Amino acid sequence: MVLLASDKLTHDLVHLDLVEAESEDDCKSFLLTIKDNIRYPITGIISDFGKGRVWLNLIADLFTDIPHQTCVVHFQRYVNQRIPKSKKSHYYAQNKFLRQLVADILFTDNFNDSEELFSRLKKIKNPFKVKYQKMIITSLENHYHTLTTHFHNPGLPRDNNFVENTVKQLNRKLKQIDGFKNKDNAKNFLKLWSIFYRFKPFTDSNCEYKNGKSPLQLAGANVTNLDWLKYSQKPKNRHS
Repeated sequence: MVLLASDKLTHDLVHLDLVEAESEDDCKSFLLTIKDNIRYPITGIISDFGKGRVWLNLIADLFTDIPHQTCVVHFQRYVNQRIPKSKKSHYYAQNKFLRQLVADILFTDNFNDSEELFSRLKKIKNPFKVKYQKMIITSLENHYHTLTTHFHNPGLPRDNNFVENTVKQLNRKLKQIDGFKNKDNAKNFLKLWSIFYRFKPFTDSNCEYKNGKSPLQLAGANVTNLDWLKYSQKPKNRHS
């Protein structure tokens, strides 16, 4: 599995690592590298929940003073996966209502409206008797704080779609490759891809000022007269 961290403003890669699994140990090591080795200046964190909600406790323990927003899009996907959409279901009307109410709570424009809708859900939750319905409501209650952090921190996004875009680019390349013979080959590929990505200028960004500039340039690096491939071959160069 590849763990990836990206900067929201520049889309530059903060850290990329090949690990055995999205386990607590591997994820903790990944975060500690960012915190202690790279010492990246972090003002906010947006993450998905991770397998087994692994990121929640780790980020809370390691970045105690940094606001952490869990991605509302990932939570909505979780809701849609758990709550059936079939009209044949005896609970179709209830399920449709619950899905919409949760979506309104997650995607409203201000905290007061979100809090009011959330309070409404807690008051009317008793009729939702089905296991998956109760599971969704309980999960929302447990994670409401991190799902709404962005309301209290202007500039902090409510989703990590910007990272998902980078992941999609990596996945496209991986689909063109019929696996790797060993872990070293995989690491070498990731090294090359990450450097290529960081040097490649944007051409179709919704933010016009980003077009024509690479993630490294947006981060303030001078890449004039630097060739990404030659740069990647420097034996002592540190890539993260």
